[in-house]
Amino acid sequence: MFCSVLISNYNKSKYLKKCLTSVLNQTYKNIEIIFFDNNSNDNSIDIASKFENISIFQSPRYTNSPALNQLDLINKAFLKSKGQYIFLLDSDDFYKEDKIEKIINFQKKNKYEFICDVPKMIFNDSKISNFKRKSSLNIF
Repeated sequence: MFCSVLISNYNKSKYLKKCLTSVLNQTYKNIEIIFFDNNSNDNSIDIASKFENISIFQSPRYTNSPALNQLDLINKAFLKSKGQYIFLLDSDDFYKEDKIEKIINFQKKNKYEFICDVPKMIFNDSKISNFKRKSSLNIF
């Protein structure tokens, strides 16, 4: 199954190398990476350009709302994607190396239309905290 990882970015160069490396180092390899930048004024595009096998697009910000701009980027990336499965990733986040493989295997067994995992917060690169939800499956 072919998967698309859609990454939206605005001025997150500080985190970008770790983000992109985490996707490129997935145990599941049948993926495309679509990186959409919201006209950053840092060196995000320079960093992303150093990676191979990433489709890079830029889009101007059209509002003063970061949330609406991010939705615009995700929509544009979605329209360019070719994957049967779509993964969303913010440019200041990263995936564990087996995340996509685990989700694909889970999907094959369960046939859900939509899967959303529970994020983990890492503070100072050491303390990990799970978000609490009443009915979450914490398998990823």
